[in-house]
Amino acid sequence: MTDLVIVFNKTTTNEDINEFEKNVIGKPHDSGVGFISLEGIGNGYRLKTGGFEMEGINFKTDATAEQKNNVKQRVLSSSLVRQVFENVNPKQIRISPDE
Repeated sequence: MTDLVIVFNKTTTNEDINEFEKNVIGKPHDSGVGFISLEGIGNGYRLKTGGFEMEGINFKTDATAEQKNNVKQRVLSSSLVRQVFENVNPKQIRISPDE
């Protein structure tokens, strides 16, 4: 199971997703070099189904409700995001091309 599966719009590029990771689900590192995930985010991964790029996110076991809600709100506010699934097996996601 994956806590959040983010489905990107078909036109979203790899560069767009990299920026999404840096600026939506991430923030600049305190050192000024690179970025780190938002508080509460554990591991993440990319996948593709039906021609759609997706990002899977699992929260840390000690993530607070506030941290989880912050991540969800930021994700849902992104114009790159087509759809978000919660607590799903990504292999079971089916996306209609005209949804």
